[in-house]
Amino acid sequence: MRSVTQPTEGNVYGARAGIGNVETKKWLATNKFTHFVTLATNTSSVREKVMRDRLRAWDARVNRALYGPKWQKHQDELIWFHAFLEKPKANPHWHLLLRLVGRLGSDRNDEFNRLPVLAENTWLDLVPSGSVDVQEIEDESLDNVVAYVAKELRYELQYQNFVTPDEFRRF
Repeated sequence: MRSVTQPTEGNVYGARAGIGNVETKKWLATNKFTHFVTLATNTSSVREKVMRDRLRAWDARVNRALYGPKWQKHQDELIWFHAFLEKPKANPHWHLLLRLVGRLGSDRNDEFNRLPVLAENTWLDLVPSGSVDVQEIEDESLDNVVAYVAKELRYELQYQNFVTPDEFRRF
């Protein structure tokens, strides 16, 4: 697994990241995200509703794999993310700012080590043409990652292209 580092010349997390909604970016940067995940389709034929349904299924399957068949009883341990849909008409893909807490009372390194393979295998089961990139976020690079993920926020916020944490949960 790669780690997201400080921006360099030409690095997409740097200068080309877009202006975005300043307050939303500030708020996102206050969260303790552990991973930057991209879930791509590599096709233009997947529509926005299908993308949202696939993300919902991905979330449930990853949580089930991490926490077992009663994963919904682990509310404080579940993966927690903000998801941003980019290029919904051309090459739809999700960017996730994800926080992985891990099972309470255990070493979260197990979940950290399992996440990249689990994320990829799960997404490819749902979207066979897809691809996945999982990167750990280093504390000093969070602002740059947030700027990149939130670059579409410089336009009027379209909620059909945004998934809030716990949106898929049924409490």
